[in-house]
Amino acid sequence: MKQLTEENKNVLNNIAYSITRLSGQFEDSYEFLTRGKSAFNKLVRQAEEILDEEIVWDCTGRGFCEESLDNASSAIWRIIDR
Repeated sequence: MKQLTEENKNVLNNIAYSITRLSGQFEDSYEFLTRGKSAFNKLVRQAEEILDEEIVWDCTGRGFCEESLDNASSAIWRIIDR
């Protein structure tokens, strides 16, 4: 992992908050699983580019679900706090 600047930490913090807010942005589970997953993947990729490391979010083996949002945002916050 590369050294994080304060600016990068702020961007990562915003990404993590955006990830946690995804679950409330979609009308139904189908929309969440399609559009939500796309938005989630984009946010995770942005964070991974800044961190220069992979974010492990599928801790359960169930793939993308609401728990993935918590896992990904928590992983980002843990990295920021290192």
